[in-house]
Amino acid sequence: AAADAAAAAEGDREIEEEAVAGLRELAGRDAQFHMAGCQGIWIVKASNSSKGVGIRLIDRLAQVADAKGTARVVQKYIERPLLVEGRKFDLRCWVLVTGWNPLAVWFYDDCLVRFCSDSWELGSLGNRFAHLTNVSVNKGNASRGGRPGVWHSDGLEHYLERRLGLSGVWRGEGVASLQEVDGST
Repeated sequence: AAADAAAAAEGDREIEEEAVAGLRELAGRDAQFHMAGCQGIWIVKASNSSKGVGIRLIDRLAQVADAKGTARVVQKYIERPLLVEGRKFDLRCWVLVTGWNPLAVWFYDDCLVRFCSDSWELGSLGNRFAHLTNVSVNKGNASRGGRPGVWHSDGLEHYLERRLGLSGVWRGEGVASLQEVDGST
């Protein structure tokens, strides 16, 4: 019996080692692996809407077929977002495209930081104020309590420095990463 228990424990260790190796390989192939999460949350947006109209969070892809209307955009929802004071945010950035062939893109590094008006909680998929950063959605939240819903990117820079000790990270790494994504200079 002791030999069987030892063999089972060894088998469990081997399975765990294989799983960890597999996760490391996935993390090496996907730069956003650490943010994806494992609950399978997706965001569905109507392709022809604005101001947060028609946006839903779902946890089963079969729910996409249930969505009424026209064409939709379906994206993996970031289940582990960076939060500012417990709230989810996004960046509204602008670019100017001056040529297509070759591609010439100019990035304006002053951006807006748009916040959800409720504290973020993954388990509350139906709370639009906790998951959608659209200003049009959040201005209707009565529980907002006067919290500013939009910052200039300098405000994010100051917050990252003051609260996390990350000096110059927006103007340095943040802007450089966005320029790398859009190919601008």
